[in-house]
Amino acid sequence: FGYGKQSRAMANRNEVRRRCDALREDIRVSRDSGVLRPGQAVPSVRELATRFGLSRQVAHQEIQRLVEEGVLYTVAGSGTFV
Repeated sequence: FGYGKQSRAMANRNEVRRRCDALREDIRVSRDSGVLRPGQAVPSVRELATRFGLSRQVAHQEIQRLVEEGVLYTVAGSGTFV
């Protein structure tokens, strides 16, 4: 009676949330372990979206979260950096 669609939608949201968490955690771990060094560019939004199975819009939002948290910074026209 329609519950299957709602359950699938909820499962999809949970999967997207898990992938978003994984993207942010991967960048934090890469920074903390020295894989990404201060001043080094992070991969492009397109690359991160592909790697984590997210839309570019969602990947961009997650990068913006990391910028807001002070983990990353952006330089207009140049990219996003650790």
